[in-house]
Amino acid sequence: MKLLFLDTETTGVDKEKSGIHQISGSIVIDNVVKEVFDIKFRPFEDCIIEDSALEVTKLTKEELLNRSISELDAYNMFTKIIDKYVNKYNRADKMFMVGYNVHFDKDMVYNWFKRCGDNFLFSRVWGNHIDVM
Repeated sequence: MKLLFLDTETTGVDKEKSGIHQISGSIVIDNVVKEVFDIKFRPFEDCIIEDSALEVTKLTKEELLNRSISELDAYNMFTKIIDKYVNKYNRADKMFMVGYNVHFDKDMVYNWFKRCGDNFLFSRVWGNHIDVM
């Protein structure tokens, strides 16, 4: 079984207007950790940045907006990691996304993929997920 343990840090809770600025997790296949990742990046331009989100991460708006890795670069880094373990052209080869309240993370990642011109997140992960909440 292929598992993608995932957590995102976001600029807010609005799935359309808030952005991701950190994605971290691990890939576990057949109970073996294959890879651990932690990508910190600049959220998309004009996204809503809520004060409550900044309080959670202990970051300032300026720190987020001055990160050197763009949203598109982070997307490319993330998909390069996943594509090592999944053949997105094989309908039977996908990962289960796992996390705490992972439905929120999955929605945020889906919108992130769409902003980066990729409507095919579900070619890499199953539509259902495992939520440890």
